[in-house]
Amino acid sequence: MSTYPCTKIFHGEHKTIVISGPHIRVFDTKSGEILSSTVDLKSDERDSVVKSGPVRCAAVDVGYTHLATSGEDKKLKVWTVDGLKLLSERELPKKPTQIAFTRDVQMLVVSDKFGDVFSYPVTPSSLPEPKSEDKNDALASHENPSGGNLILGHTSLLTSFELSHDEKYIITADRDEHIRVSWYPQGYNIESYCMGHKKFVSAIHSPSFAPHILISGGGEPDLKVWDWHAGKRIHDIPVLDVVLSSIEVLPKKRKWGDNGDDDDGGEGEGGSKKPHGRKGRRKNKSRASVDEDAADGEEQDEGATIVDDASGTATPLARAESEEQAGSAEPSASPQPTLVVQKIDSAEVQGQPVVLFSAVGATSLFWLNFPSSSALGAPAVHAHDFGRPVLDFVRVFGTSDRFLVCVDADWRLESEPASPAESPSVLLRVVQLSSDAIVDLESPLVTSINANRIPATQADLATLDLYAHLTSMPKNTDARYNPMRRDGDAPAPDARTQRMLSSAKAAGKMKTRMKLLENAKMGEAERGSGEREVKRARSDVEGGDGEEVNEAMDQS
Repeated sequence: MSTYPCTKIFHGEHKTIVISGPHIRVFDTKSGEILSSTVDLKSDERDSVVKSGPVRCAAVDVGYTHLATSGEDKKLKVWTVDGLKLLSERELPKKPTQIAFTRDVQMLVVSDKFGDVFSYPVTPSSLPEPKSEDKNDALASHENPSGGNLILGHTSLLTSFELSHDEKYIITADRDEHIRVSWYPQGYNIESYCMGHKKFVSAIHSPSFAPHILISGGGEPDLKVWDWHAGKRIHDIPVLDVVLSSIEVLPKKRKWGDNGDDDDGGEGEGGSKKPHGRKGRRKNKSRASVDEDAADGEEQDEGATIVDDASGTATPLARAESEEQAGSAEPSASPQPTLVVQKIDSAEVQGQPVVLFSAVGATSLFWLNFPSSSALGAPAVHAHDFGRPVLDFVRVFGTSDRFLVCVDADWRLESEPASPAESPSVLLRVVQLSSDAIVDLESPLVTSINANRIPATQADLATLDLYAHLTSMPKNTDARYNPMRRDGDAPAPDARTQRMLSSAKAAGKMKTRMKLLENAKMGEAERGSGEREVKRARSDVEGGDGEEVNEAMDQS
């Protein structure tokens, strides 16, 4: 039977919080006993938890007193860790991408898919929030129904942020290759930019052993190391060759009209586009003559044809439209592995600073020795394969070399058939890290979590969409698309581009354009002939009146 995977885990000295889909469970760190769980709530409360959808973002304060979560319903919920009592529930303006507590546990910082960062008090006021007329609110890209205080805003989807260790700065990253360092909470004061990424940035991390350093990664073949305060890039660490061999989950093929965002994407409200079908085409025509002709065309039967003037061949209207829709999809090529750095963390192993990271859809956990100097060259990247995609990892509290690793236990290769007698794969593993190897360990906590699973249907698992970032993060991957490039500077098309230009997409669009041009010319010709008829009629009338006047004068 299928079960929910552990999608997020927080390990504390006395309590460990495990998030599985929409449910939250609190375990005793030493014994592994379940202390509280949303599965055991009353039926109405449990139904409310399930209705909120899978938990997408979560954070816990330093004392493991409060837990903040947000699901598909865009509600910011604050829970007590003891007993999982819901303290508050507030509506967020857009779907969040990350949540964090400040160190004093007074504020919650939330980034969203419209590129804004807001702060909220952990304990909301019982009085209704007055409408603020602060100019910061006018700079927000959307209204905030819960009275959040705007810290800063990007013009693209925010993927990650991190407060500096002294909480005087906030470092934000977005899907348009930007990393910005701003004051906190006066986010309108920008300290520096870390410029150099050419693709999206999906993860950033500032290690505790070097708080002036920032490590960033995304869709590029290397991790970048920065002096974030100065905005200076220090190192580039190649990781692609090692990571690519571990990526087992391939991105889903994008549907036509899908820009990679959901309904709260960073590029605008409403991520989906309306298809250009028979009903949709009329709205996209500007000229009245083309509208009328398109309206007439809608009344044609399925056997109506379009004549191609260039070739003289007739194409059925239904087939031409289907070619246009099929051609508007991306070329039908087999999906290729996509690098999306999922999480970056750091530790000190045997006195050596180490950087760990995971990638979306990869079955391995990766680590490398932190480079102390660029003169030493790029450090070696190590990988340990867990056989299932890694969903999350966290350092065991009070240790420097032990980690808990969550994996997608129910995932399997398409070529790997399920066996009814097969023992279920583990949800969680505890490992010990050395300079060049990982060793599995045992723990009562891990044993308890793996034994106490939450049942889930295939429909429940589908709602998790664990690998959505493989499709949503890459953006404008076609090198031909560059609004800053002049036509004269455009490079010659490569073989792939030439194939795309000669694909069904180009053919379908060309037929549609020729038809629209033909309709426009016919409309202009009809208007021109109409004007000539009107002028001729006027001249006939004027000529007739003149002859009658002349005849009257002759008779007199």
